[in-house]
Amino acid sequence: NAADEVYVMVLRESKQNFNASVRLNDYTGFIYAGLEATVPGLTTIGSVQNLNVNGLPAQQQYLSATMGGNDIVYAVTTIESDSNFYAVYSSTAQSRFEKNKALLVKVSGSFAEHSAASK
Repeated sequence: NAADEVYVMVLRESKQNFNASVRLNDYTGFIYAGLEATVPGLTTIGSVQNLNVNGLPAQQQYLSATMGGNDIVYAVTTIESDSNFYAVYSSTAQSRFEKNKALLVKVSGSFAEHSAASK
């Protein structure tokens, strides 16, 4: 939503692409390592929170960075289902973070895996 400066992206990765021993905590580490390698000056806000998103185990972390001269806050939520891992990236301008934080949480918490997505 450009007016509120809130953006969301969801990525799905099949568990078949990973070693069978990889679990949510490992996947979360992979996601953050990838972000750290590609987003200069990325910093964490608080600690990783363990969540349950519609019956699925999840972890969430807030991160901040400056991209193209804009200060951004990201809520990155990783989710594990029986057959997939998901990464839900939601972001807003740092100046709007407090105003939009509840919406970022609501968006991440509304994630649901549908049968077509689980294949």
